[in-house]
Amino acid sequence: MSAQSQEKVLAYKGKSAYVIALAADAIPAEQTAARELQEHLKQMSGATLPIKSETEVPEKAPQILVGGGPRVQWLVEQPNTKSLGDGFFINTSGNQIILAGGRPRGTLYAVYEFLEALGCRFWAPGESFIPKQTTLRVPNINSTYFSPFHYREQFTSSVQQDPLFATKMRENGHFQTQKPEWGGHYSIIGFVHTFDALLPPSKHFKAHPDWYGPGAAQPCLTNLAARQEIIKNALAQVRANPTAGLISISQNDNVSPCQCANCKALEDQEDSPGGPLLQTVNAVAEAVEKEFPGFLVETLAYQYTRKPPKTIRPRANVIIRLCSIEADFSKPLDSEANASFRDDIKGWKSIAPRLYIWDYMTNFTNSLWPHPNFRVLGPNLRFFAQNNVVGVFEQGDAYSNGTGDFPQLRAYLIGKLMWNPQQDENKIIDEFLQGYYGKAAPHLKAYLNLMQDAFAQSGQKLSTFHGDHSWLTLQVMNQATRHFQAAQNAVQNDAVFAKRVRRARLPLDHVWIVRFPVLKRQAETQRAAFEGPQDLNAFGEEFLKANEEFGTGQWKEGGPWKDYAPSLKRRLVQSKATPLPADLKLKPGASVLDIQDNLFTLFRAGELATLVDDAGAGDGKAARIVGNTTEWAVQWHPDDDNAFLKAAPWHCYLRIRVEHKAGTPIGGTAFTCGIYDTATRTYLAQEQRTLEETASGEYQWIDLGTQPLKTGTYVWAAPTNNPNIQAIYIDRIICVRE
Repeated sequence: MSAQSQEKVLAYKGKSAYVIALAADAIPAEQTAARELQEHLKQMSGATLPIKSETEVPEKAPQILVGGGPRVQWLVEQPNTKSLGDGFFINTSGNQIILAGGRPRGTLYAVYEFLEALGCRFWAPGESFIPKQTTLRVPNINSTYFSPFHYREQFTSSVQQDPLFATKMRENGHFQTQKPEWGGHYSIIGFVHTFDALLPPSKHFKAHPDWYGPGAAQPCLTNLAARQEIIKNALAQVRANPTAGLISISQNDNVSPCQCANCKALEDQEDSPGGPLLQTVNAVAEAVEKEFPGFLVETLAYQYTRKPPKTIRPRANVIIRLCSIEADFSKPLDSEANASFRDDIKGWKSIAPRLYIWDYMTNFTNSLWPHPNFRVLGPNLRFFAQNNVVGVFEQGDAYSNGTGDFPQLRAYLIGKLMWNPQQDENKIIDEFLQGYYGKAAPHLKAYLNLMQDAFAQSGQKLSTFHGDHSWLTLQVMNQATRHFQAAQNAVQNDAVFAKRVRRARLPLDHVWIVRFPVLKRQAETQRAAFEGPQDLNAFGEEFLKANEEFGTGQWKEGGPWKDYAPSLKRRLVQSKATPLPADLKLKPGASVLDIQDNLFTLFRAGELATLVDDAGAGDGKAARIVGNTTEWAVQWHPDDDNAFLKAAPWHCYLRIRVEHKAGTPIGGTAFTCGIYDTATRTYLAQEQRTLEETASGEYQWIDLGTQPLKTGTYVWAAPTNNPNIQAIYIDRIICVRE
């Protein structure tokens, strides 16, 4: 018998003999499931299947049974659907198709699984593929499925902004806003980093300083009075929201635990700062359990508490959420590169009654950079499943509003893999690229492979705060540009696909703008082709316009696009060549970095530092810092062309002038400046000048000496909050390779 003959015909030429039979006691989510099924089948075939109560449909009539009513329980040897959780049962044999799952979400998931088996694809919010079929055939399916992860959440724009899409991705997390008709979602009181809310320093520190560690950054967790206050406030929160099911009792987001004698003794005894934390969490969990049996208490194993304690064990109603923030996200979490995290997850696996994971798939420094982590997403989720993890939170680019490094693909892929981590991620990627980008797919796949390979060959660690982009060499950028050009050519006659490809290209264009001086220099020194923008200003203006059109939200967590765009716009200005300092005796062919104001980083731009017209500046513009601050409000961060920078030390000069406040004395320090190394937290150079030395208001050169430059070092300048200073002006920085 052929495979096609085993399939049943559900609809033909806009007509169907089938009825959607809804369980008589259907909950709102199951009623939604029936409507979703009806609507999608109509879009596919033109046939509208009526929705009726199961009790109104003859037993032997062709029907699609939606929800776990009596007929489903009678037809199949299947446990009561209440035991399925978010899982479901699908059976298409015989004259009756069964789509049933656990409450509240399982039946909805069964319907979407069934629709996907018929060829539907839900790529992104509002972007789906619904096949049109004159003859709608149903393949043979007889399966029961439970995801290993009961709690599934990704922090991305796609699912945070669209509860319907989150449901289609089978996600049920705290920040996803599904109402009961879409199956609801997990609700965690406080969500995370809750100690400040449970024991507010603003309320208690003055009267009880002993309740806190240094700077009141974290509570003293061995102080019994502080612990009782935490318990009291936690119970009050649960009483106010008893249906939530979960409360977070977790450390604040810093690395300053209490180090009093008692805390330190317990920490040493347990060989982990997680000892004092878990002892307090267990005390809260015990109190919660007495009043609210079944209610769960969650805490973090995060940064300094990541390592499991030696003897203290989580109570049965405690969830441990282990965080991977320190990992190398270019390599699987079970690899030697991540041995520390690998050992911690195995340690928690052996003692935690419930284990959740907080994983990271974004760059907090700037989400507009390429972030080559696609090859680890599948292996990591399979690793979690192998180690008894039952909940996963994947932190992505929730604030970008859909721009960045292929956020639609990443959201689709991670949603599929959180539901079933045993799927082949490469097949999912290929399917998405083909369905979402059409004929551009092979070129975009080549681009993604290029980026993964280039980063792997660089030997860098992919951090959640990654800032070294030297792996994006001229050769990589030229090849990436060719791939995208081919992708755009392939879909130039399809407006939908072309728009999607343009949005996907934004991170590549961002690299060309930010690294333009580096890549241009590489082309000149290597005598190589430069396939980047020939007119940087026009290229950058189009990039800025595209981000506006696509509605880019934030470029990093807490960083609105509107605040970042001006710094990019400054980079588009090609500074005029200006005379070098007269006392610089340059050898023939000496390498000179002439850093003009358009490449400065301005801290609190528009408030403390601004770019202004200044006739005395070499190019007619300078960075101005208000006098009433000590902030390092103007900085220059050397580019990440480390091969070029490390070739020799650099002699650095900074050109600066001071504006004296009229009518005030000429006294005090006017400004400080220097070079700082973030890796060693040391000053490589530091200079200061008095107002008396600078009162003329003329520009002068400050010699910062000969220093090594690399990614992580930077030049800075700042006033000294001298009331006699109106402002200081920085024109340029010159670095000469010695």
